[in-house]
Amino acid sequence: QVLNKLAVEFQTDVTALATPKSKGFKVLWCSPDSQVERPSTELLKRSKLFKFICDSADVTVIPDAAEWAEYKSDPLVAGQLQLRYYVEVPIWSMSRKVILGTLCLASRQPGSTCVLSHKESLVAVARELSRILHDLAQSTEDHAMSHITPNWSRIHWAS
Repeated sequence: QVLNKLAVEFQTDVTALATPKSKGFKVLWCSPDSQVERPSTELLKRSKLFKFICDSADVTVIPDAAEWAEYKSDPLVAGQLQLRYYVEVPIWSMSRKVILGTLCLASRQPGSTCVLSHKESLVAVARELSRILHDLAQSTEDHAMSHITPNWSRIHWAS
């Protein structure tokens, strides 16, 4: 699975794909070797993370969420998961007018620099996810999030 491969490649505890739905967000959660269990839907709803916190075309990096006033009381930071490092990459529509979702990476260790050195690779993965979501929206098939999984093999990894 792509999310698992990203977590291993970028040395994070969690990768997730967050996409909007009619009320809230759908979050596909992945943790290599199940190190970090997916939080409950209610906990994800209360958290500011794994949504659309970014508002630019760039990668958003929070080196230590526990040090930021806005996030230090967040249930995913202050609670049992104790996520500290958070990265969010917007997945833009092909026209770049709408954010279709976000690719999120998180770790319990603050300040990882691995993602920063691979920023272009993350942006390339987000572009490929955008193409996949666009293709699904254009198809006549039901394009619910659960149907994206079979298309993960179409991701091309930058070396």
